[in-house]
Amino acid sequence: MTSEHRIFTRCGGGPLNARLSRENDNVAVKTPLIGLLMKSNQAGEIAEMQRRGFIRGSLAVGVGVAMPISRSFAAVSTALQVWKDPWCGCCTGWARHMTSAGYDVTVEVREDMEALKDRLGVPERLRSCHTGEMAGYVLEGHVPAMAARRLLNLRPTVRGLAVPGMPMGSPGMEGPPDLAPDLFRVMAFGDAGDEVFMRFKGREVM
Repeated sequence: MTSEHRIFTRCGGGPLNARLSRENDNVAVKTPLIGLLMKSNQAGEIAEMQRRGFIRGSLAVGVGVAMPISRSFAAVSTALQVWKDPWCGCCTGWARHMTSAGYDVTVEVREDMEALKDRLGVPERLRSCHTGEMAGYVLEGHVPAMAARRLLNLRPTVRGLAVPGMPMGSPGMEGPPDLAPDLFRVMAFGDAGDEVFMRFKGREVM
């Protein structure tokens, strides 16, 4: 009788186990290493598929295509440089929002904000009040921390993200509780133009 190989896995949070059994002599040998290798290989393949899928989607169809949002929004110590003019109060509110999300924020007050935006390559149509820079990306305006974290997780080939204007209810632009927040778009911009990266109503993802 020929030997038959069977692989069994146990779900529900327990470890994967593999059993190699031979029916002719009823001898079973436990090999947990097979299960671990399967789990490791599958995780690596899934991560690579997700990375390639985003790059194809963002470059071929636009960054605004429907895609799963990473849930790893936990605070990570990422340095964020923020520039603001001396008279902007909502800029300080946005800096507090990013600090509470785990970013290591440094704020510099300067009056030549337009020249700074020119140097960082922020299109005039997407400009707001303050400007930030983190991990090689530019953040223009009231970009929610969730969008910034998704940017760092996905690492698309763009220059940065922007929220044009000052939408009511966006981080740093909170109004009275009885005032409905605006719907607004977070735009990804770069040499290839700009595309919708995420949509929000206040701080809620749409």
